[in-house]
Amino acid sequence: MHRLTRLLLPAILALTVVGWPLAAPTLAAPPELLYLALGDSVPSGADLSDGIGYPYRLGQRLADASGRPVRLLNRARAGERSDGVLSSQMDDVRAIQPELVSVTVGANDFLVPAFECASATVDKNPQTRCDGMTLLRAVPQYESNLRAILHRLFSETGATIIVTTYFNPFPRGSACAPGTTDAALRFLNSTISDVAAEFAPRTMVVDLAPLFKGHEGREPTGWFSQSSLRVSCTDIHPNADGHDAIATAIWGGLAPRLALAP
Repeated sequence: MHRLTRLLLPAILALTVVGWPLAAPTLAAPPELLYLALGDSVPSGADLSDGIGYPYRLGQRLADASGRPVRLLNRARAGERSDGVLSSQMDDVRAIQPELVSVTVGANDFLVPAFECASATVDKNPQTRCDGMTLLRAVPQYESNLRAILHRLFSETGATIIVTTYFNPFPRGSACAPGTTDAALRFLNSTISDVAAEFAPRTMVVDLAPLFKGHEGREPTGWFSQSSLRVSCTDIHPNADGHDAIATAIWGGLAPRLALAP
């Protein structure tokens, strides 16, 4: 090879390499965030015309703020109690590994006995007598079930866990509200808060009771949908405004945990 060619060859190769077109870097799509919603008629969106309850609304906020696609698995069912969540809504949590889980359950565990108490009092049937002990007996079973639910979520997943308390749907002085409702809600909400505290810091409690005060009942001031049963005293499920309020309350506590703008 000619001496001059040998001297110029490295420079020629360098220019050739520099001149090659470079493929634009491929940006990886952000990973999907799996959100699992567990519970009863509230997260299921009961009595909403579009069925879009607070889990969907919360998931949309999360997707908008994070830029990540959110896949919602909403397994909540109307009428579900805590034992039902434990037995039929979370068998595969270890396999699916949700990143976010919300739990709204307990009203049917407590309020159904409360209504049964009220009915028994009205009926004055000695065979269906009911007193405060009936509600107290519901406490340990619910407490045990909720603890088992949260323990499984805490130990089998790395999820952030949201647990909500409950609201009173009945306007003050309403004939629909049995006297045991307030007592049942106090027992229920204190039990939720106490059990959830055992699984801190990954578990966040969102208290809905003060949020709904002043918005009991139906429009114009109430946040409750007309029941599909069309029976008096069954307008107990949040309407769109109520679900928006729940999603906003959860987002206010969740965003700082995920380092996202609230």
